[in-house]
Formats: sequence, C-alpha cells, structure tokens
Amino acid sequence: PALMTKHDGILLVVPALPAGVTRKVLKDFVRSGLADAGYQRLGIGSRLCRCAIIRVTDLASGRSRLQGLVHVWPARAAMAAIQTLGGRELLGKPMQVRRYVHGSRFGSGGAMKSLSGTQRRSELKIELVDP
Repeated sequence: PALMTKHDGILLVVPALPAGVTRKVLKDFVRSGLADAGYQRLGIGSRLCRCAIIRVTDLASGRSRLQGLVHVWPARAAMAAIQTLGGRELLGKPMQVRRYVHGSRFGSGGAMKSLSGTQRRSELKIELVDP
C-alpha cells in the first residue's frame, strides 16, 4: 500500500449527529472549524472533498446512530478541524470529531471505540441518509 503524505486528506467522522442534520449543515459545521483554524482563504470549499451522512443500526440491539463522514485535505487542515470542532455545538448538541479509524464501533454516548482481536462485530445495517 502507498504511504500517506502530508498532502493526502483525512476522513473525519462525527459519530453522533443530531436528528434533522443535512449534508449542507454538516459541511457548514466543518467549514466553520476550518475557518477558525486559519483555513478561511480561497479554496476552503475545495478542502471538503466528500461528505455523507449515514445511519448505522446494530441489528442485534436495534440501536442506531447518525454519523457524518467528511473527507478533508490536506491532512494538516483535517487535524486542525478536529481540534477546533471538538465540543462545538451542531443543532444544539456538542459534537465529537475524530479521524476515521477502520475497525472501530460505538461505545457509550456515540463515541467510537476500538475492537480487540477477540471481540466479534455485531451485524450492522448502514444506510445513506442524505444523498
């Protein structure tokens, strides 16, 4: 696999979005974090390459959460956005923003937690909410 460079982007995850959020609202939220981190110059819109809202439902428990996925580049801008957006409110709810890590799942309060090698992942249903 290719090595990541400082110019590559990072996929950000917002693990517990409030009900009623749209892609536009999520993009504006991330843009505000980028602006506050000093990325307000021309081209801020192009720093958000892709954005999606998904509903992840644990079929065993029936519990579901809305998650935001936003690809931001360069990696330096994405890391700055994580710092400025943590705890910031979106639609009246304080948000957590993290770098996406493959192989993680929900913990308490919508936080992501890593799986150990001995844990088995429940079957999940993933749906695109706001195409």
